[in-house]
Amino acid sequence: MYNTFHRIQTSTQWKNLIEPIVANPTDKFLASIALSNAFGWARLKVVKVIPSKSCKIRAEEGYEAEYYLNTCGKSKRPVCFMLNVIILALMDLSYGSEYPTGIDTFETIKTKYHAKGDGFCKFKTKSRKD
Repeated sequence: MYNTFHRIQTSTQWKNLIEPIVANPTDKFLASIALSNAFGWARLKVVKVIPSKSCKIRAEEGYEAEYYLNTCGKSKRPVCFMLNVIILALMDLSYGSEYPTGIDTFETIKTKYHAKGDGFCKFKTKSRKD
């Protein structure tokens, strides 16, 4: 996802449509979250962002958890691996060093699991430096 979103963020479409309204790294992060929502992977809601430090994201209707619940029932562990990586990639690209060295600037843990029965997933992402 890191490479995919880098390519999106360096595309002509991004440069013409999104970049003119992006004033800072947090704007870039929020615009990328909105784009992720348009892809339909989940309804990501930004709960909190501390620029360059951390974020909390709530994910509703994530297709990974929905599929797992519908086919296997409740899980004892996280199943939303793609959402985890998307959030990491967007934080890395927004607040990490220049591509490609900014990868793995952040780490994410899940604090709620929709597939476990929590009703939604919640991710906490923080800088590896802290």
